[in-house]
Amino acid sequence: DKADSMTDKVRKMLTHADKAATDEERRTYLEKAEGLAATHSINLALIRKKQADADALTYSLAGRDQLDALHLKAMTPVELPDGSLDYAGPLKEYEAAAQKVVRTVAAQAKHPLAQRATLDSLSSYAQAQRGKLASLAREQSQKNAQALAMNRADSVLRDGTLTADER
Repeated sequence: DKADSMTDKVRKMLTHADKAATDEERRTYLEKAEGLAATHSINLALIRKKQADADALTYSLAGRDQLDALHLKAMTPVELPDGSLDYAGPLKEYEAAAQKVVRTVAAQAKHPLAQRATLDSLSSYAQAQRGKLASLAREQSQKNAQALAMNRADSVLRDGTLTADER
């Protein structure tokens, strides 16, 4: 219908304004959008809000993909010289890289509302992933401690200098 086509036209002009190469070009598109919106009683704020929501969703999904890749990498432990596995190092690397992803992806969103929503969404997601990694690191640390204790006990039992009573 005619109202929908005018709304689409205004939306497209706002999108062109966001992508404009110069301030003059941006102002021109904004003025045309505002004029059409006023003439046809179109709510610009509502259009901007919908654009911001769509923008936030797009960037949040892209950011989650990047965070998932970091998470998978961090789930690969580092083997220490004593043969134990370390997740603490990869966890620290994940934290630093995840913060960078969250900030970078959120900054790519055009609209301030989209930036804030993307930042909030990705921060929450990164924190949840970090919690999973921290839990994994704690579990592995406990396994490493148990293995070390068992290796020490085995060494003591195999030590030929101990008497049967000392063992």
